[in-house]
Parts: sequence; C-alpha cells; structure tokens
Amino acid sequence: MRYLIVFALLLISCSQNKDSAISVADFSEFINAEDCLLIDVRSAEEYVQGHIVGSATIDLYSPEFESKFMFIKPNQKMALYCNRGKRSEQAIYLLKDLGYTDIVQLNGGLNAWKSEGYEIVEE
Repeated sequence: MRYLIVFALLLISCSQNKDSAISVADFSEFINAEDCLLIDVRSAEEYVQGHIVGSATIDLYSPEFESKFMFIKPNQKMALYCNRGKRSEQAIYLLKDLGYTDIVQLNGGLNAWKSEGYEIVEE
C-alpha cells in the first residue's frame, strides 16, 4: 500500500505546476508572518539532522499525513519544505485537493535555504 501511495505521488508531481514555489528570500518573509504554519514534510529522522527554526514535522509518506491537517482551517497560511522541493510539491498538491488555499513551498528546499546562508537547527 505504501508503495502505491508513493507511486501515485510521483505521478501527481510530474503533472503539478510549480506556481506555489517561491524563492528563499520570499519564503523567509512568508514564514515570518504571524499566522503562518511552517511545516517540514520530511521524515522525523531527516528533521532532527537539520530543520528551519520554528518548523513542525509532518512526514509526507506517513499514512496519517492527511489526517494531521484535519483541524487546520482551509485558509490557514502554510509554508512547506523538504530537502529539494519534490516532496513539498507533492504535499501541496494533496493539500490543495483537500481544499487548502494559502500554501507555498520553498523552491530548492532546505538545500537552497542553507546555500543562501539561512540558519538551520541541528539536534
């Protein structure tokens, strides 16, 4: 079942446009808004190796991914990221399909964030 979900996500991401991908500087500005949720869609293991300050982790490949959002309002401002941008792109597709409207992703992911000199937390 897990492989079927991963395969479906890969197919979806191939057809998904990247309108929601924003630059590192714009992402930094977006996440500093008072009401923005910052979400790392990588695994918990990846998260502890380094993440953006103030982010929560919700693993895209977790079977509970969609249910973790059920108490979040559809118009909630959210910023998603992963290592390079592929998983966050897939996550945005799923969340928009669930009715969420104000979502962006970090173009280039955490790799771009670090290469631009922005801070990360390593545990």
